[in-house]
Amino acid sequence: MESLERCRIILNLSEDNTKKLSLLSVLLEKAREDIEAFCRDTFIDDAGNDVFPKQLKNVQEDLAIQRFRKRGAEGETSYTLADESVSFDDPLPDSVKNKLYPYRRLFPRYNVRAE
Repeated sequence: MESLERCRIILNLSEDNTKKLSLLSVLLEKAREDIEAFCRDTFIDDAGNDVFPKQLKNVQEDLAIQRFRKRGAEGETSYTLADESVSFDDPLPDSVKNKLYPYRRLFPRYNVRAE
């Protein structure tokens, strides 16, 4: 199952909600770019194959879902409404960074990802 489809199911979005699915697709791309930047890796091997680890797909999906749910509250760290208090993590929370550290390269890979 594709990441977009998995995220759609988790967020309970209908298949015909093209606006939100387009936004979710962009958020998945941005999450991958953030993972690549943190790991200093394009995850493209010398032969030009995409070698993005399956374990990082879960992290990518979690980041995209987190950002989807937070839209409209960008820049806020927390808010309180009546008895309810909600706080937000930074763009790459420590829990996510801990999952990414095993994939972080000491020296960046210089392959350029095909657009």
